[in-house]
Amino acid sequence: MNCILVESVPGESIRLSERASTHVVRVLKKGPGDPLLAGIINGPIGMVPILGVEEGRVIIGRPQGTPPVTPPVDIILAMPRPKVMKRLWAPLASIGVGTITIIGGDRVEACYFDSHAVTPDLYQPRLIEGLEQVRDSRLPGVVIEPSFDRFASVLLPAWSTDGVRILAHHEGSSSMRNTVQPGRRVTIAIGPEGGWSRKENEVFSAHGFIPVSLGPRTLRTDTALIALLALAYDGLAELVPPAARVTPDNT
Repeated sequence: MNCILVESVPGESIRLSERASTHVVRVLKKGPGDPLLAGIINGPIGMVPILGVEEGRVIIGRPQGTPPVTPPVDIILAMPRPKVMKRLWAPLASIGVGTITIIGGDRVEACYFDSHAVTPDLYQPRLIEGLEQVRDSRLPGVVIEPSFDRFASVLLPAWSTDGVRILAHHEGSSSMRNTVQPGRRVTIAIGPEGGWSRKENEVFSAHGFIPVSLGPRTLRTDTALIALLALAYDGLAELVPPAARVTPDNT
């Protein structure tokens, strides 16, 4: 990990978890008086002093400053196979997304939502792991909605209209570079590997989603998702979030 993230607690000092303490002492080889890059989840991130080590737990000063901005990209993702979803959480946090909305669909197996892959006790640590890799502290919001109909009737109409809406579609005539606009939020909807159904395509079209293609190749969900996010940030010219510009001291 390239920084240490902790939950917000009262006081001027913070006691790290056993996992984080072990990493600081054994991997980073730091001790009392050394600086450490640390952050509060959804709060400030910066260099803090290590104040001491008590019973194997590292105690650090409290990070100060302004929290990182929310990433300008949101994801709507048809629930992939659980083993794929499990390995996507950390990369999504690393690349940077504001919200992750996981939905069902005509070509999504309903049983996927019974998986451990979409439970907070699994995805929360993986999101934090992804943030620690890139020195960010802004945790993505997560919404799990197994019903496409409820998503279409309740969640989608309430979605902010101040932004660009993109529908990943193999027959799309637009490119990501020509669709995203610097300064405007981007929402990307990625369907199952079998594609969105006709009804689902019509719903997205009715809500202003622009079909965008990655070319003629049929890609797996995880490959398409990472490629779309990279292209979106390239178009937004906001590839590096502010938090990543913190200069670490051998962390």
